[in-house]
Amino acid sequence: METKCRSFGIERVKKRLNMHGLAVDSRGKGGGLALLWDKEVFVDLVSFSRYHMDARVQLREGEDYWRFTGFYGEPDSSKRTVSWDLLRRLSRLSHLPWICVGDYNAILSDTEKEGAVPTPQWQLRSFREALSNSGLHDVSFLGSPFTWANNREHPFTVRKRLDRACVNLSWTTRWPATVTQHLDRIYSDHAPIITVREKQCEKWAEVGGRPKRFEALWIKSKDCETVISNLWNNSPGDFDLTNDFASRLENCKLGLLNWSRSEFGHISKRIEFLEHEIASIQSSAITRTSRERLSSLKAELESLLSAEEIKWKQRGKAAWLSEGDRNTAFFHAKASHRRKINIDRIRDETGCWCDEPASIQGVI
Repeated sequence: METKCRSFGIERVKKRLNMHGLAVDSRGKGGGLALLWDKEVFVDLVSFSRYHMDARVQLREGEDYWRFTGFYGEPDSSKRTVSWDLLRRLSRLSHLPWICVGDYNAILSDTEKEGAVPTPQWQLRSFREALSNSGLHDVSFLGSPFTWANNREHPFTVRKRLDRACVNLSWTTRWPATVTQHLDRIYSDHAPIITVREKQCEKWAEVGGRPKRFEALWIKSKDCETVISNLWNNSPGDFDLTNDFASRLENCKLGLLNWSRSEFGHISKRIEFLEHEIASIQSSAITRTSRERLSSLKAELESLLSAEEIKWKQRGKAAWLSEGDRNTAFFHAKASHRRKINIDRIRDETGCWCDEPASIQGVI
């Protein structure tokens, strides 16, 4: 990813996310690269420059290695042959399954650009030839057809598909279902992209229930103390002190959950709706009216993301960040780290690996 910052800034991000990583300094206001990975993943950095970071990756011990390259294309079209020559050289260094992801700063065809003057055909041809010579092809994608926009009002809006994942034949043979998801542009002129090797599923979502807990988010409401007081005092009494205490707790729990649903609603669903609305506006020509609505939607989204962050702070059981130094992904990583004690797979008595919840429970 292009960071537009010095490497010491990435060091702070690494610590907050509890991840390993490497960074290349930016030059001026642009450039700069970062590669971050989970501490359980083995990454062997092979080479790097201001335009790339190339590494061998092993997700789990015993699994085969594959190759990852983070790529940043030269933004100056007159100098872009430097990037394409680099891509060709990288292609000759390994025969591993290879995925090359990043901001190529180029498009493959006129359909990947909207607005302004058409891109010269020689530029399109140079990019296509570079990929072909390198044995790479474009991965199919989901979402908006564009990953970058200049954020100017119509008729000066320009949008392009600059960010992509490309893979070689060895990768496609191994993981034919690879797909890239273009996410929504919220704070940057570039859209984040996520590439997965195979269909992802939330297979653990239905296994067991989630514990009910007092949400730190609730105390942000001025009504919280009054709600708790009323629920506690209006609970049905019991002559047995132990039963009376348990009864009051149960009444508070149920009452707070009902109050939370009406007070805060389903934050994640509202966030999803707002992101969809923002993406819809960004996919159309920007007018003064749509720009004002976009600002309003972004403000509401910022508020809900703040509430979501409070939830993940609590889940992560980490020290709360000072105001203004916020990173939901850090707390998401902290919470996820706690779940690593869960058994994801187990070997049965015949020596076979079981990774389905029901199969694991059967072995245990």
